[in-house]
Amino acid sequence: MTEQVERKGMSKGCLVALIIAGVLVVLVAIAGVTCYMNRDALARYGAVTMISGVRTMIAENPADGVDTIAVFAVTDAFIEKLQADEEIATEEVGLFMQSLQPLVSDENIDADEVDEYIEMLVGLYPELGDMVLETQEVVQPDSGLVPDDSIATE
Repeated sequence: MTEQVERKGMSKGCLVALIIAGVLVVLVAIAGVTCYMNRDALARYGAVTMISGVRTMIAENPADGVDTIAVFAVTDAFIEKLQADEEIATEEVGLFMQSLQPLVSDENIDADEVDEYIEMLVGLYPELGDMVLETQEVVQPDSGLVPDDSIATE
């Protein structure tokens, strides 16, 4: 009779599976650390890509009553400021990108959505508000009343 020798330890298949799993865990950890260290650059890249997409949508289907040149000027100024910042608030940029997603989901941006888009840009960089005020026409509502200074007093 042949006696079977009891093997001690794991089988080769199990050992190979454990080595592969260990390598995958190490790779995921390295990727996580790399992404964490470069989170500013990743947030900046994502925001610029998304804003460029919005800019393209506005250019392809301009909405009635929207001054696309002014919108593009504000968009370009925003991109320049975003890229010039050494440290950006990644949380704020993330929230900005989340709030921008519903606008681009239908791939058609109307005049109200353009106004909302500009407000989002100014919300992240308030100094762009001056640029927006320069490009927007100020329309005074016509109340039909005679101004006080035009009333003749006798």
